[in-house]
Amino acid sequence: MENVQKITRWAGHHRILIRFFVLPIAFYFFGRMAFVLGGEFYFWGYTIPEYTVYALTALMIAAAWFYPKNPRQVIYQLYWKIKGLEFTVCMASFFLWMYIGNQTVQYFNPLLETTSKTAESSIIHLTSLSSGSSENSTASSNETTVTSVKRSFFNYFKNSTHAIKMKSLFRPKSERMPTALGVILGAIGIAAGIVVLVCGIQCGGASGSVALGVIGGLALIGLGIWALVATFKPDASRQNK
Repeated sequence: MENVQKITRWAGHHRILIRFFVLPIAFYFFGRMAFVLGGEFYFWGYTIPEYTVYALTALMIAAAWFYPKNPRQVIYQLYWKIKGLEFTVCMASFFLWMYIGNQTVQYFNPLLETTSKTAESSIIHLTSLSSGSSENSTASSNETTVTSVKRSFFNYFKNSTHAIKMKSLFRPKSERMPTALGVILGAIGIAAGIVVLVCGIQCGGASGSVALGVIGGLALIGLGIWALVATFKPDASRQNK
């Protein structure tokens, strides 16, 4: 325990390093691991149910409710309680990102299959457009910036889905669940490191709730991204045009 508290003290004395370098990198790999694992779960035949979101969000709210109002003053008296609550929120964040990856891949996998089946007809369609009337050419050239950004947005997630699918399908079935277990154990290790180092945020802010806000907020931002994916998903009729 003493060594862990020494790391916490060190984090509190190097707040800029922790806030702007160490934690962002840790959060990036943490969220990416969860997103990819959630996507792989879909290709292994597992769909994470929607009620998971409500359960994990309720868990975050409960952790925030029991979090001390003055953690800077009581951090070393209630050290393990504070870090335990932060770890709970951190792992809830991990499983929320798994849900996001699982659902995102579920949305985009049919688009990938549709694209592969209609590639030839799409080429013919594009050729006919390019040789069509000047009116059609003018309409296509007036594509808005919003549409371009939207296409880039979908291409990013479709490419991510394709990469996860290829990685999952070429992995032997016997190695899939041990790999998933290894990723989760690695995530637990990263989460433990995050909650120890998060004093760089906690000890420098007006309230320790900033720490929970950062950890849980990133997962909720991810849910917002997934909601955009669901809302702006192109329908089948538009894909087949």
